[in-house]
Amino acid sequence: MQPLVESVFYWSDLFGTAVFAFSGVLVAGRLRMDGFGVIVLAAVTAIGGGTIRDLIIGAEQVFWTADSVYLWVILVTALLGQYIARLPRRLPGIFCRWPMPSAWPFSPLSAPKKH
Repeated sequence: MQPLVESVFYWSDLFGTAVFAFSGVLVAGRLRMDGFGVIVLAAVTAIGGGTIRDLIIGAEQVFWTADSVYLWVILVTALLGQYIARLPRRLPGIFCRWPMPSAWPFSPLSAPKKH
């Protein structure tokens, strides 16, 4: 049963990374950034908080350096997000307010991290 729980936490963490990366893409789009700026802002939004957490608690390794899947999720989300944001139709309002309601499930997941 333990591997199932760890798998659910891992996949929900990747989903949260994609959600926050997409919110960074939307902000970068509003600021009319180029492709590189979009990827950087998506990465800072998605993994910035966890990186600071790991540095403060003195973790041996920052979480995204141990598992490069996080960076791939950010890259794919940034590229797809740029395409989705440029579609001629307007995005539903939920996408513009997405980070706030989506943040609460992921805070308890990262709180008990041990170094």
